Amino acid sequence: MTSTPEGRLALRPHALAWGAALLVGLESLALLAIAAVYIARAVTGQAPADAAIAIAALVAVAAAALGAALWGLLRGARWPRGLIVTWQLLQVAAGALLVQWSWAWGLAAIAAGLGAMALTLAHARAAEAQDSEAQDSTLHGGNAPGA
Repeated sequence: MTSTPEGRLALRPHALAWGAALLVGLESLALLAIAAVYIARAVTGQAPADAAIAIAALVAVAAAALGAALWGLLRGARWPRGLIVTWQLLQVAAGALLVQWSWAWGLAAIAAGLGAMALTLAHARAAEAQDSEAQDSTLHGGNAPGA
């Protein structure tokens, strides 16, 4: 944690990225588990094989996309932010529907979505502020206010 000029405590960008990455990683693993359940249901005959395998493939692609976003986020890339925030919005909407069947699972999906979205957006703001400070310091030869 660092202190801002206004006296507030601010988390460093990498701490926010790790927090967002943790939630996104858990979401990606959950999607892989869901894909495995659909494949198992297709193999055991509990669900129509063609539909279950199609759903499993779609869920696995979403898990792979989240995994790629996780990797990019940890490497400091900017491109994963939009993908992560979009997924979280979809997850919050799905969680709102899921509440009808299970309060616990629905609220967990909503909480994870809102948490990951908040951490991703806070990370973006902190990274931009840090980049701006570094640029000001470079432009002013290290004599920027607060340097």
